[in-house]
Amino acid sequence: YGTALLIVAAAFGLRCLFEPVLEGRGIFGFFLIATAFVDWRVGLGPALLSLAIGSVLGCIGFEGPHEEWTFDPGPNGVPVVMSTLIGL
Repeated sequence: YGTALLIVAAAFGLRCLFEPVLEGRGIFGFFLIATAFVDWRVGLGPALLSLAIGSVLGCIGFEGPHEEWTFDPGPNGVPVVMSTLIGL
């Protein structure tokens, strides 16, 4: 589970670095790649943890206003639902 947390933290850091280029697009892509890597290397349990944490971090860090760090799944929540279903 520690590996899952480290990989998700690395994905969050990379997503923060690419934010000026991506400008709010492709919010959950980095987290889905991290989830696939965790599932491949560690297993299903840590992968589900990384999926959940990645979804929350994506909503907090990159959805909605960038001045606030609040959980905002967007106007209809479709990106969060889609990334969660793809991750499963």
